[in-house]
Amino acid sequence: MIKIENLNKYYNKGKSNENHVINNLSVEFGDKGLVVFFGPSGCGKTTLLNVIGCLDTFNSGSITFEDETYNKYIPKTFDELRNHLIGYIFQNYNLIDSKNVYDNVMLPLDMLGITDTKEKERRVDYALESVGMFKYRRRSVLALSGGQRQRVAIARALAKNPKVIIADEPTGNLDSNNTFDVMNIIKKISKERLVILVSHEKNLVDFYADRILELKDGVVVSDRENNNSEGISHKDVRNIYLKDYKKREVKSGDVSLNIYDDNKNDKPINIDIVFRNGQVFIKNKTESKINYIENDSEVKLLDASEEDFKKKIIEDTSSFNLDVLGEVQKSTDKNGYIPLTKSIKDGFSRHKRFLKRGVFTYIALIIASIIFAFVLSSLSNIFNYDKADYLSVSDQTVVVTLERKDTRAGYTRSNVEEDAAAVPGFKRISIYGGSSIGMSVISINFAQFYQSSYSSTTSFGFYPVDKTIYEYTIEYGADSNTTNQIVISKWEADLMLDSDNAAQNGYTTYADLIDQVVTINVNYSTGDSYTISGISSSDCPVVIFDHDLYDSFAFAVNTSTTIYIETTDKAQMVEALSAKYSNVSDPVKDGKNDYIKSQLSAYQSQIIFMSIVAIAIFIYLTLMIRASMFKKIKDIGILRSVGARKKDIISIFAGEMFSLTTVTSVIGFSLVFLMIFYMNTAFSLEALGLSFGKVTIWNYLLGISVMYLINILAGLIPIFSLMHKTPVEIIKQYDI
Repeated sequence: MIKIENLNKYYNKGKSNENHVINNLSVEFGDKGLVVFFGPSGCGKTTLLNVIGCLDTFNSGSITFEDETYNKYIPKTFDELRNHLIGYIFQNYNLIDSKNVYDNVMLPLDMLGITDTKEKERRVDYALESVGMFKYRRRSVLALSGGQRQRVAIARALAKNPKVIIADEPTGNLDSNNTFDVMNIIKKISKERLVILVSHEKNLVDFYADRILELKDGVVVSDRENNNSEGISHKDVRNIYLKDYKKREVKSGDVSLNIYDDNKNDKPINIDIVFRNGQVFIKNKTESKINYIENDSEVKLLDASEEDFKKKIIEDTSSFNLDVLGEVQKSTDKNGYIPLTKSIKDGFSRHKRFLKRGVFTYIALIIASIIFAFVLSSLSNIFNYDKADYLSVSDQTVVVTLERKDTRAGYTRSNVEEDAAAVPGFKRISIYGGSSIGMSVISINFAQFYQSSYSSTTSFGFYPVDKTIYEYTIEYGADSNTTNQIVISKWEADLMLDSDNAAQNGYTTYADLIDQVVTINVNYSTGDSYTISGISSSDCPVVIFDHDLYDSFAFAVNTSTTIYIETTDKAQMVEALSAKYSNVSDPVKDGKNDYIKSQLSAYQSQIIFMSIVAIAIFIYLTLMIRASMFKKIKDIGILRSVGARKKDIISIFAGEMFSLTTVTSVIGFSLVFLMIFYMNTAFSLEALGLSFGKVTIWNYLLGISVMYLINILAGLIPIFSLMHKTPVEIIKQYDI
């Protein structure tokens, strides 16, 4: 089953205080039996047990488990071995205090990846029944005695039906009665499985062990079979053997009373017993104490004589068969056995219980989320923008601006026009300047009712384009077919419909704008009336005119050093001209980038403030979680010892941080965003000189995502550092 060859283990190797704790040790174990490591403190027996139990590393040699030989400690592989092959029983029980008996025994089954709830319940119930703890299954482990806790620890080890049971001083914290109860169970297990046990109690070792390996300075100095048949003297003071007492029987009618006396009572017995309505009332008139024996009392009345504790009693103590459990099919899950969803659910459950204890932490997280919400909303203007914030020309325009180095090189506007005309996709040099949004306006009169007629005319800037040059598709209505018809872009249509006057007068859809008469002023010209025939899919501020109408406008000749080029292939035009001229741009792409840069510069102080807040929150969370982690190191050590993989531990803490963030940061952040959204909607804050930013659903989702990321990362950083340690290093370093 297990074979060790030339095993060496050092502490502080190469240093002045080097300790060769396991010294070239070789030993082999069978499939069953109770093998005991015995020896003085510091001889290496517990260290050897930890190495065999896959809890600790070794420096050289090899360990063979079921025909697989390992020459070094491989964390992931040894986690799997510990998970599937080994059940561990600790001296101090190592139960998780926050869980009840049932959930503690369920732990290794969760670690194994068993998803069948009924199968897990069957195993837990059988394991608890086997050690006499089934009736306590819903009780908190903190409410149990030491002997009861160790029985639960044994049930936890048995539930997964391991091939090997490792027991490290399992009776070290128990009284004599519980010691023999626990050892009887362990002895019974060894009839079916290999049990490797460490103990310093010679009488127990000589009585129970099938094989005794005595260690000294990391070396096996004695390896012998144990055939003790003499038994061990033990008086179980919890049992009352009735045949050793003087019996007196009192009968009267249908009342029968048996009195047992050990002849050591020198005081008269005076007791009143009253039977009424099926109940028994007892009044004690003597000074002697009355002890009541219930069905679940540890004190038992046995119709027998007291005798020394013999081996044959062991055979009758515990009655169970591990084969009833059956083997667990090995899971092939590579992502851990504890799903994140379960960790999140457990996290919510814990936060409900511990809310009052950690109220300061909860308040601090909520306050931090409120600050973060205000800062993020004020910065939202950087990324919540429209094309109207930076685009004032057609989306099919390329702009060339002659810089000083261009003019010094002798390049003129004429050179740009000639070079542009040679590029495929070129349409025309626009004679209309880039200030078109301010120079040309389209006005619409929404008046439908007398009472609204004084506030119904609304004007919007636009960029005029020639339909024979500009490429577009009609999305609503029809294309223009006369000189007094125009096509407006969706951009312009949206501006019209978003105005208060439109809503007041019942204009809500694109269809409502078709055939409406508008007034147009181009380049400060006298306004003329035109009819909207259709709406194009263009996402830019353009109004599309008939070719003849476009040419009839009195444009000023554009002689500036900024040239606007109409083209159907902007990418090719930019690439061709950029090879010669220093400032060639796509107004859509480059305009957006320039706008964002200007906004970032304008909000630089707020960005710095938000960064400081984010860093402060992160540091606080890291320290908070680190402090919290020290309280949970015991649980982490226990989980690792009973088979939890590193990914399982990470899943548990990620789930806890997710639930903590949800009940704190998300709530505070959401309340602030709702308030800002309401304030921006219900009041004209800009008129009051106030602005919280343009909050949108995307801002909200971004903020929530960032908080989850920061909180979970802050929670996991201490865990990542801890996961580099072996289970026994966790246990030793934090004195579990």
